[in-house]
Amino acid sequence: MLTQKPTETNNYNNILDFETVLNHSFANYKKIALYAGLALFVFTFFFVIFLSAVSISIVGAENINERSMQNFQKLLLTKPYVWYYAGFSIFTSCLLSPFMAGFYKMADAAEKDTSFGVSHLFSVYTSSQFIPVFSVTFLIGLATNGLSLVFDEIGLSIIGLILTIIISFATLLTIPLIVLGNCSTIESIKTSTA
Repeated sequence: MLTQKPTETNNYNNILDFETVLNHSFANYKKIALYAGLALFVFTFFFVIFLSAVSISIVGAENINERSMQNFQKLLLTKPYVWYYAGFSIFTSCLLSPFMAGFYKMADAAEKDTSFGVSHLFSVYTSSQFIPVFSVTFLIGLATNGLSLVFDEIGLSIIGLILTIIISFATLLTIPLIVLGNCSTIESIKTSTA
């Protein structure tokens, strides 16, 4: 994947061969696509059913219509409900991030040509990596949502959006570093942002 090419001064620089990387990635993707796609579909299906059941039990089926949904969306944009919504989205992200970390474990198993199955997608929930994955997702969610809400409060929502994008991009590798590199929460953040 990395090839060395001599330069004029006889020093060697590593050059990334993108064609090889893309071909290798696509071959690995083909190994896990069926399992991952099926599991994602089933998980999403049951998650939507669960959320629908909770919503109906709280609000009531007779109160769910287009007008009530528009009123609910407007309510979520007012204080203090916007803070409740941010907290709920952070908590939901924290609960779903181990499932997404399972994709990395499955791809790693496919890369190493070891056996894997749908159970790899849920393996992080029962492993010692659950707490670091949950923690790093919580910290990143708190930082991005918190900054976004604070800058919205002072009328500089574009600054909050830019900072959210920067933080999200800088911490993109935190979960793979935890799951595949056995890093701690703080180590993964430092390494990802370095």
